[in-house]
Amino acid sequence: MLVYAHRGLHRDAPENSLAAIEAAAHAGFDGVEVDARRCLTGELVLVHDPEPNGTPVRHQSFGRLRDSVPGLTTLRNAAIRCGELGLGLDVEVKEPGIAVESICVVRHWVPRLHVTSFLECALRDASFLLPRESLGRLLWPDGSARSGAESLRFMATSFLSPAGLVCPPFEAWARMPLAFVPSRSVVWCPPAGMGGISRLRAAGVAMAITDHAEHAGS
Repeated sequence: MLVYAHRGLHRDAPENSLAAIEAAAHAGFDGVEVDARRCLTGELVLVHDPEPNGTPVRHQSFGRLRDSVPGLTTLRNAAIRCGELGLGLDVEVKEPGIAVESICVVRHWVPRLHVTSFLECALRDASFLLPRESLGRLLWPDGSARSGAESLRFMATSFLSPAGLVCPPFEAWARMPLAFVPSRSVVWCPPAGMGGISRLRAAGVAMAITDHAEHAGS
């Protein structure tokens, strides 16, 4: 099972920053998950919140964002650093229209690339460049997709089926029907301590994305 650091290892560094990526490598993680958005000046930047300072990311220049987002970096710079450190990269596409460019920016730099999103349109765009087994649909804790209109069984009719990844949080994964293949699961935010991460490994889950340093190398 691969274990990735959620937004990098940001216990002592800003999330989604180069410092968090470096901390993940030093801790022994296999890779990092980061959040991609486009800012006003065109750069693909690593920012989780859509309005980090009360204004949408897409309405702010890189320079203005840098003043309010600690450790702000671009997706390209993050990919280059991951490649230098031998880390895999999972890019969560946070908005429509940037999936293809995100892949083109990073895929030649990193040893492993996944693209995940709550947005079906982003994953459809990504499927023109990546195999479906590298794409994952994110689910909310109740097991639904972001729209709330689909249940855990949406993968049966999704264009990603049968090879795509399903990406629930830990509490939803624990309730998943047996019809879901663990090797197609990417589970995010397992609890602190070794019980949850050990349970994922024993089940044969493909990847865990965690906020906890003790899960590195587990």
